[in-house]
Amino acid sequence: MKTDILVIGGGIAGLSFALRVSKRASVTLVTKTEVMESNTRYAQGGLAGVFSENDDFALHVADTLKVGDGICNKEAVKVLVENAPDSITWLDSLGVAFDKNGSFHLGKEAVHSRRRIVHAGDSTGKSIQQVLVDRVTEGKITVLEQHDVVSILSEKGRCGGAVVVCDGERKIIHARATVLATGGIGNLYSRTCNPAIATGDGIALAYEAGATLMDMEFIQFHPTGLLHKGTNFLLTERLRGEGALLVNAQGERFMEHYHPEREMAARDIVARACFMEAQKTGADVYLDMTTIAKDVLEKEFPAITAKCTLLGYDVFSEPVPVSPTAHYLCGGVKIDLSGRTDVDGLYAIGEVSCSGAHGADRLASNSLVDGLVFSKRLAEHLEKGLLEPVEIEETLLDEESSSLSAIQALMWEHVGIVRNQQGLQYCLDELKKLTGRNATVAEMITRCALAREESRGTHYRSDFSTKIDLFRKHTLINKEGISFE
Repeated sequence: MKTDILVIGGGIAGLSFALRVSKRASVTLVTKTEVMESNTRYAQGGLAGVFSENDDFALHVADTLKVGDGICNKEAVKVLVENAPDSITWLDSLGVAFDKNGSFHLGKEAVHSRRRIVHAGDSTGKSIQQVLVDRVTEGKITVLEQHDVVSILSEKGRCGGAVVVCDGERKIIHARATVLATGGIGNLYSRTCNPAIATGDGIALAYEAGATLMDMEFIQFHPTGLLHKGTNFLLTERLRGEGALLVNAQGERFMEHYHPEREMAARDIVARACFMEAQKTGADVYLDMTTIAKDVLEKEFPAITAKCTLLGYDVFSEPVPVSPTAHYLCGGVKIDLSGRTDVDGLYAIGEVSCSGAHGADRLASNSLVDGLVFSKRLAEHLEKGLLEPVEIEETLLDEESSSLSAIQALMWEHVGIVRNQQGLQYCLDELKKLTGRNATVAEMITRCALAREESRGTHYRSDFSTKIDLFRKHTLINKEGISFE
């Protein structure tokens, strides 16, 4: 099979890119499961963009840099922020039902110095996903669901497509451009708000093809995953932006003991505080939404109130148990500002990629915008011309994969919210005994976490608990080893 552009993954980045570029090239989009399933679908909060008169790009940039803790790529941040409003307006023009009262109704989240979160109730991602899927499937894009990519066709630093498997049948898809849009790695952890497909497949594929990965140690843990067996439901940060409070088992607020900004501190700080408070008290911590007016909860957070009610929690009269949960990979496949990796013909956009815009921790609601902005930039780059087609022979890389549950347990225990040399080394030694793509990605994360002997952003080392100027750099890892630059 041949196509101009092969897109691997169907979240906001892959779908929006496919829509934009399909006007001028043939596009084939493959998804691991059905096209509606992605991290985007489960995003509750929204998209950050400058729309109010008392806001400006400089403030949004400053907020992003503050959270990124010293290692954001400032040029990438500028690109992200300055292109966010147009990207959000483009989604609005496609028919996404954002909350409005004439103009966008803007929400507030932690560290944002202004209200700038555009949302569709508390199911923003689902609304976006549905509109993009409808547009993609009604167009001329070839969509192949239930197709698992097993390897990238690469040779001498050049990519020429991929090998996929569907119902046991192998297919080779030759492409002039191959775009990774496979999302994150949350399901490598035993506690995550990500769907089951988020196991870092694209990262492993890129690494095997010779691409460089960047900042893999920076895993963002969302502070408020609903702590209920059998669910990975998230309680959006917008709740705290509207006044919800974190309390311990005695009903006492505790964030003031960890940071002066309390519930509105950066996510890594709040997640670590929840983790430490639970350890200190030997009991769960809770999110108290009773501080929010009932009509506001019902109107602005209908999915959350309905889910909690279904599980037996009365959010209008009692706090609900929460726990930090693996949420977002700030690192990924290293790209330039046009989405190019260091393998010719191989590109990456969305959570699988890393431009350096998020640094050591991502500012809330910058992720969906990241997928939109960099997918548009890649589409514009490829419109200038595609590489000449090249046929590369398949390399067999299939191997029996180790148990995912074993990897999840190791990662949560040793490469989670609080890390140290002993635990990281033990995890690395155990991972080396395992096989498969999941183990490869987990090993990359662990190796980078071992190499960064400091605490910065989402990466907290109890044995190196302060920031060190020597490490105010990005971590790079490829088949040749690890470096900082």
